[in-house]
Amino acid sequence: MLENVYQPSTGGSLPPSQGARYNLDRTFALGWQGFRNNMGVGVGFAIVMPVLLILAILTCVGGLLAAPHLAAASSIFGLLMVRGKTELGDMFRPFKSYGAILGAFLLIFIVSQLVVALFSGPYYFLAFSGIDWTEVMNLPEAERAETIAKYMQTGPKGAGAALANILSFFGYPVSLYIAGRVMLAYPLIIERGLGAMEGIRQSIEITKPFQWHLMLLGLITGIVAGAGVLACCVGVLFSMPFAISLQGAAIYQLLGEDTGEPIKASS
Repeated sequence: MLENVYQPSTGGSLPPSQGARYNLDRTFALGWQGFRNNMGVGVGFAIVMPVLLILAILTCVGGLLAAPHLAAASSIFGLLMVRGKTELGDMFRPFKSYGAILGAFLLIFIVSQLVVALFSGPYYFLAFSGIDWTEVMNLPEAERAETIAKYMQTGPKGAGAALANILSFFGYPVSLYIAGRVMLAYPLIIERGLGAMEGIRQSIEITKPFQWHLMLLGLITGIVAGAGVLACCVGVLFSMPFAISLQGAAIYQLLGEDTGEPIKASS
């Protein structure tokens, strides 16, 4: 029987970490060490996890029953990389907190989609306002898709076009902000046995002093992960685990686990 994902579990009495800290230089030092010590398994994660995620989404049922937990795997995997040695099987740890992870994912997903709709909705409304949908739906399928894609590429027209473009642009930093505030939700659920709502609440509380710094980290990790695409896509096998390790280094500090001791060179 699944746990009540909207209430803290028995482990939910743990207070938020009192030793939370965050430093960008320290994040890079810890993240690089975690990546270097787990490069092989990190590359394996970059290969296996996307394949499993795509398969889960394509099976429809798996899109709900497995995809949220695979999506949550990167946060705990990065944390384990920073802590020391990790194994490929650690990507399945979110399944041990099945109901709470699913509940947290759905709550975060709904909020994120509302943000996307709020900032991008006017852009697409104006972009598609000139379409004669009766005519478009009567076109052959390939031509219909091409026509819709053309409207998306050209963007909105008219008096509100500039405002719609500016508004859609601000959706990205807001998404970065939300991602930074809830980045501890999955690790708290998995590591401390919290419920979905309590995990999200504690994540928001712990990250409050560092909210703008975490937005910058989100931008940096996005650039790092995306840089691999420029290297004929093969670079993603290295840039993705490095970005995950950087995120894990931030989580490691925010959970109060970093003692601040100098980074020791690995053998």
